[in-house]
Amino acid sequence: MNRVATRFECAGDTLVGIVDYPAVADAVAMIVITGGPQYRIGSHRQFVELARQVAAAGHTVMRFDQRGAGDSDGQTRSFDQLDDDVRAAVDELASANDSIDNIVLWGLCDGASAALLYAPTDNRIGGLVLLNPWVRRESTEAQARVSNYYPAKLADMDFWKRLLSGRINIWRSGRSFVSNLLRSRRAQSQESRDFVDRMRAAATASELPVLVILSGQDLTAQEFIQVCEQPQWRDWIHSERVTVEHLPDANHTFSRPADKQAVARLTTDWLGQLRRR
Repeated sequence: MNRVATRFECAGDTLVGIVDYPAVADAVAMIVITGGPQYRIGSHRQFVELARQVAAAGHTVMRFDQRGAGDSDGQTRSFDQLDDDVRAAVDELASANDSIDNIVLWGLCDGASAALLYAPTDNRIGGLVLLNPWVRRESTEAQARVSNYYPAKLADMDFWKRLLSGRINIWRSGRSFVSNLLRSRRAQSQESRDFVDRMRAAATASELPVLVILSGQDLTAQEFIQVCEQPQWRDWIHSERVTVEHLPDANHTFSRPADKQAVARLTTDWLGQLRRR
């Protein structure tokens, strides 16, 4: 494999990326879109290791710093304003190798949300890998806590030991539960069209194949699961073109070595299937 640094332009700013080229490149390539306050390396070198393993399977992989992050110029932008950055990266990767005819966007958290929002705007995108997509609203956060956090606590023996020993303030915990329940119901009636609605519109407007990977120990993943139970999302998440994989013991960034390996394996297997379609 060969790893090459690259610089390319985006609306007057210079972005920095790293491209991993396999010895023999497949026509399916991948671009990693970072999320949150991340840059191209990722938490616990997650994106570096992922790129190395995906490239070893024969796929060219680009990681890049968005404007205002890492070594790239410009002002930081929110994840729902990254279309220009992603398009610049797609342009750079497509121009670097004319054998590439299918580019997959891979994103974690709000990087996944950015990928989903961008995909329908560019016919060079052939698929999406979305990990724990960010769909946070006040209602979904509160509902996820009510549906997942509190039941898990009740099943935790350590919780009961601390409760019976007086190390947990039961009144404070009770107030927290009631507060989240009320927030969930109140916020649902107040929220208007926002980025989550744009994500749904992008998902349902596209026929792209999608791999969704969800962590079992992550509030963000639980929020996404709950959003996908809504009628507007249900047909999409259960369609034949969407593959959903659950890693029950994984945290938000898949920090355990076993979970990182699982993510890389699921990604490379899915890319291989995409190539054969």
